[in-house]
Amino acid sequence: MSELNALIYSIQYSGIAFDKACFMNGQYDMLIEDILPASKTFIVTPYIHHLKNFLIHKYQGGAHFPDGAQYDACFILLPKQKDQALYDIAYALQHLSDGGHLVLCAHKNAGGSRLANILKVFGLEADHGLSKFHCKSVVVRKTSALQKSSVLYCLQKGEQQKNQFGYYTKPGIFGWNKIDTGSELLSHYITDELSGIGADFGCGYGYLTDKVFQTAPNIDVMDCYDVDHHALDACRANMRARHPDKRTSIIWHDLTLGAPNEGPSGRYQFVVMNPPFHDGKASDHAMGQKMIKTAYDMLGKYGALFMVANNHLPYEKILEQLFFKVEILTQEKGFKIFKALK
Repeated sequence: MSELNALIYSIQYSGIAFDKACFMNGQYDMLIEDILPASKTFIVTPYIHHLKNFLIHKYQGGAHFPDGAQYDACFILLPKQKDQALYDIAYALQHLSDGGHLVLCAHKNAGGSRLANILKVFGLEADHGLSKFHCKSVVVRKTSALQKSSVLYCLQKGEQQKNQFGYYTKPGIFGWNKIDTGSELLSHYITDELSGIGADFGCGYGYLTDKVFQTAPNIDVMDCYDVDHHALDACRANMRARHPDKRTSIIWHDLTLGAPNEGPSGRYQFVVMNPPFHDGKASDHAMGQKMIKTAYDMLGKYGALFMVANNHLPYEKILEQLFFKVEILTQEKGFKIFKALK
């Protein structure tokens, strides 16, 4: 949370006043309520677990800005990926009123040292910058010096696009410009015997769902879950382009919290999953363990979980506690492929 603390310090130090503001890529903390009150602040984040924490505390928000919305100030915690960061700044500038303040903040090890140079891309000069909590922040006004051509260029660089493998994706999505090694390995163990209703937990841009549809002709529907709205947008685009005759549901949900309210237990004949094992900088195998429990709860009788995990992650114990039969189908390239039967 050092970036959030640095941003709060910067806002306080700058004395920025606003009637209507937006806050991008943030996580809720009670410290922000006096600085960015819910009555004046719209939250923009692609991550459903972050957004829900704000909504509980009476904020309004979504994965995108409302059409035509304009703000007096925009505050951004910048992502590490450069094209994604430039896209977020350009996106905010489109919704920032002339003369409004833009405040950028990033950890020094995640792009903070380049903030002043980033602003120069848009023809803007920082009013001032601050260093605090191992982070850098800059404050700038939107003036007539803004290079609109640069805004459009950065929006194009960071928008949804096809990667070299022909999948729609977007900078910032996990593995956006590659085929993930673990997912590719898992895809070799998807068989044509799969049928009925399946799910892809943590679907990303939809690689595993694509492989399921390619391999198994008797699939009725695939439910694709992810916490990242941008990933789901890309997954939807890929399924429409690659499998227009197949039924796919796109579900924005944090599976570490269990099944969504509308997701009945016992729905799925199978689940494919490449669970995340980190949140930000910290490794956290508990995330994968919680998703395994959710998969168990949502699988029907005799349902199967197909899962890939890094060799060092301790998932065997929880799989064996929950499932009737657990197999390691292969162990190679630093990964294990599990098949677990309910």
